[in-house]
Amino acid sequence: KLKLNNLNLKYEKEKWKRLDVSDHAVSHFVGPNFVDYIEWKKQNNSNNNKKNTSPYIFSKHGALNLDDGILLQTLHAKIARRFFSKPDKVAQINYDTHSDELVISWCENNNDDKITTMMNQAEILLCNEEWRGRID
Repeated sequence: KLKLNNLNLKYEKEKWKRLDVSDHAVSHFVGPNFVDYIEWKKQNNSNNNKKNTSPYIFSKHGALNLDDGILLQTLHAKIARRFFSKPDKVAQINYDTHSDELVISWCENNNDDKITTMMNQAEILLCNEEWRGRID
């Protein structure tokens, strides 16, 4: 999330008003479909009774794989191709579970200056889907 926040701040008011990446998108693109994980279990040998403790789970290739994964690479590629160029709108990034696609929408502020989101059903018409596609 830190790298996404830094990306947001770097291009704020130049490429978008704000970059809004859903937690669902972040979770999906750092999940086991995109990142290799290893599990390590430490055994507790107290009182001659072997009990497994909770496993430790690590990214196989370290935190760099989580920080610079496919989601950030895709956003950087779209920035390089000048896809983002609406400094007065919120760029919203989401993941569609049903189609297994990344979705990029542009959203506008409403009258009372609340940021609109696709999740807020009352304001869904203020967001326009700009791009959707699979990223592997």
